[in-house]
This record gives sequence, C-alpha cells and structure tokens, in this order.
Amino acid sequence: MNLQSIKYLCLSSASILILASCGISKNTCMNAYQSGEQLSIQGNNHLSKTDFHTEYKDCKSKYHITPHYSNYIKYWENGRTEYCSPQSATTLGKANNLKISICDYPSSHWSAFKKAYKQGLKTYWAQQGKNDSTQGLNTRTNLTSNQKQYAEYDVFFSPVPDYKTGYLQGAQIFCTYQSGFSYGSKGSINHQICKQYAPTQNARFLSGYRKGLKTNYCIAPVVFKQGLDGHVFPTVCNRFYNQKAVLMNEWTKGNNTRTQIEQAQNQLNAVNKAATSISNQLTAEQKIRDGYNSNIQSKQRYITNLLARYVVAMILKDAQQYTTDCRDSGTVAGLELVASISIPRD
Repeated sequence: MNLQSIKYLCLSSASILILASCGISKNTCMNAYQSGEQLSIQGNNHLSKTDFHTEYKDCKSKYHITPHYSNYIKYWENGRTEYCSPQSATTLGKANNLKISICDYPSSHWSAFKKAYKQGLKTYWAQQGKNDSTQGLNTRTNLTSNQKQYAEYDVFFSPVPDYKTGYLQGAQIFCTYQSGFSYGSKGSINHQICKQYAPTQNARFLSGYRKGLKTNYCIAPVVFKQGLDGHVFPTVCNRFYNQKAVLMNEWTKGNNTRTQIEQAQNQLNAVNKAATSISNQLTAEQKIRDGYNSNIQSKQRYITNLLARYVVAMILKDAQQYTTDCRDSGTVAGLELVASISIPRD
C-alpha cells in the first residue's frame, strides 16, 4: 500500500477509529474541565485522580496542555451545585429519576434536596395514578417495591397516598358515558373502577359501556374476526343473551374458517416440500448425467487421439518403406526434393 492509499484510508475512516489509533484529541484536552462539569450536570460521579491522569496523560506531550485534577474537580462541583439544587431536585422527583447519589453531601444541603425531591415524587405518583384510572386500569399493588427502592438512597417516601389521590381524580374523568362507550367499543373488560371509585358516575359509565359493546363490538363481523384470529369467544358478549346464539354461530364460522385455512396451508406446505424434493432429485440426476456425458466425451477425445496417432504411425511406416524402395530404385534425391517443398495451409 502506497503513501497516498494510506492517507485516503485514514481520511475515510470513522472518527472513533481515528481517535483509537491516533490517541487523545486536542479538543478533548482543552475541554477536560468542562467534561467534569457535564458529568455532574447529568448526575454522574467524577473520575478518580488515577483515571483522570490516565485519560489525559498524553495532552502535555502532544499539545502542551496540562489539565489539573484540582480544576477538574472544581468544575465538577459547579455542575453538582446546579444539579443538586432544590429546583433541580423537584424536577428529578417529577421524573422519578434515581440518579441522586452525588447530592448526599453536605448533610444540610442533602436534607433540603430530599425535601424538594419528595415534592417532585408526590407529583409523579399522583400523575401515575391519574394515568392508570383514565385508561381504565386497576390500581397498582406493588408500590411497596418503589418505597424500598427510595429507601436505598436514604429517601423515605411512600407512593401510595399520592397514587390513590391521582387515581381518584382520574376516575372522575374516566367514568363518563363517552368513556364507557369508547371502552365498550373496544371490548375492554369493565374492572368496576367506577363502581368503586366514582359510584355516583357508575350508572352513566355502564350505560355508555353497554351501548359501545352492543353497537361496535358484540356484532357479527367483529366476533367472526375473533374466531378467525384464534381468540376465544369474547365473554363480555355473554350479557346479550338474546343475541348470544347468533354471535356464537358467527364466532364458530370464523374459527372453522381459520381451521380450513390452516389445513389448506399445511397441504400447500406439503406440496411445496414434495416439489422441492423432486427438484433436488432432478438436479442430482442431471449432475450424474452431466458426469456421464463428460466422461464419454473425454473417452471420445482419447480414442480420437489414439486413432490419429495410429494413422500418423501407419503413414510414417509406409513412407519409410517407400523411401527404402525409392533408394533401391535411385529416386531418393527426387523424394527429398518433394519433401523440401512447403505445402501452403488453408
């Protein structure tokens, strides 16, 4: 590889490969302190002194830049101050962000941080409860695991009260005639959320729910599709006793159609498998025939060569005998003259 090719290869390589082969960049050396600040702003710990010197050990020899660990730590502390502020703590809690271990000192700041962080957690869990109920989901039962997770960071907080508050708020939004109609139209199972958490609105929700089931879900095309897709008969349609026989008949048609399709597909697969086997067999037989033909052609060429050599040998033998006869008759000079004449080729 010439010098020009090597230069082109280096220019066309990915930057990460260039860094790996050429070492640390000047830009990295110049931004050593800012990298520490970025780490803390993202909730990450700083490099150890040993790792820092290993990371930036070539900066001085290559670019005459000498990053100092003490300045790196100062920048990291600046980022930590911003990240661990009460305002940031509330934002982190609202996002249920658990990257808070760099904020646990000094103790006075840590106490203020935790207080603001808990306020954020209260908002987060209230929203989670509201989201669950507005989607018609049952209440969560595993919130104690989240409580234990917070305790590992010295944050003692129970999500249950705020989750329930949010869940009750969401239930008021969910338990309407319109939501019931939409819920029933999708064939969703009624978890009795409205009966338990919004009893005064339960009747309106049920009215819409039944209407949605009857109008858009417990109908022949949908039930047929359920059977066609291999699903069991939808239990939510059992409430419509006067239509259940008709709906069950449609579901059975769909299920039988699915069975017929599967059988036809299995037969088609068997035919394709047999066709593939026959094709492979024909290919193998063709290879055998090609081998035989090649062998025959080779033998034909061999026999042709033998015959040609035999004919040449016989001609030479006759020529030798004729030469002897001519010598005896004094015509050798004439034959030699004839032999010296070149016969033009076609």
